[in-house]
Amino acid sequence: GQNWLTWEKVDEQGVAWPVVLSGPTTNLWRAPTDNDAKAMAGKWREAGLDVLTETAETIIVDQVASDVAKVTIKTKASAPGIEIAYDYTIYGSGDVVLEHRVEVGEGLPPLPRVGLKLTLPEVYETFRWYGRGPHESYVDRKEGAAVDVYHSTVDAEYVPYIRPQEFGNKTDVRWAALTGIDGRGLLAVGMPLLEVSAHHYTAADLAAAGHTHELKRRPEIELHLDLAQSGLGSASCGPGVLPQYELSARGYCYAVRLRPLAPGDDPNKLTKSLG
Repeated sequence: GQNWLTWEKVDEQGVAWPVVLSGPTTNLWRAPTDNDAKAMAGKWREAGLDVLTETAETIIVDQVASDVAKVTIKTKASAPGIEIAYDYTIYGSGDVVLEHRVEVGEGLPPLPRVGLKLTLPEVYETFRWYGRGPHESYVDRKEGAAVDVYHSTVDAEYVPYIRPQEFGNKTDVRWAALTGIDGRGLLAVGMPLLEVSAHHYTAADLAAAGHTHELKRRPEIELHLDLAQSGLGSASCGPGVLPQYELSARGYCYAVRLRPLAPGDDPNKLTKSLG
């Protein structure tokens, strides 16, 4: 299976509450934009990126200290030419540092994204991040988005394009937090930076819908923690993505720190204490 981390937090009263419902799993696909549909979407589908699945080949568990464990998972991807590995370092504090490695073989097209997706409980509707905002931004369309701490909701992030497609990405994200009204939730810290989005729709939902009214909102939240997304370009009416904004076939490696948030936790203070 692909649910490496079904994660619950037990509070001081011994009550367990869910942090992550499923994932993280590798995500190399996005719902094609109008520009993608003309230029790259067919190549991505031919490579099997839209239906990518993984099967664990090896799982190695090491106790590296009295309160630190390391779990290494190597997987076989359904798409040929792609090798994936996860290194989890799990701390007694509840923090998990995940190093994500993706090797993309020659012959595959430039990717739409390199990242992780997780499913979170529907109650984690409050979305905060320290990065570019408040509107969506992409690597080739981000200069108008200032770096700051922003507050939103997952529902408010939806962008109702006439034809449903990729939306809501945030670039240069230091940290992102999704929480419920009681303050419980999940904190993700980039090591060093992430691209982040949170949706009530999967990429498959968006790609299958021809019009906005055909979308059915899911209660749970799909969180994307990406090393990078491809630029958007302007292929629907001009040139495609410039080479410097493409994700070419090569190796990618990055890390993210995941931490359960309890009521009263301040992500800004926590990230500063993490160093």
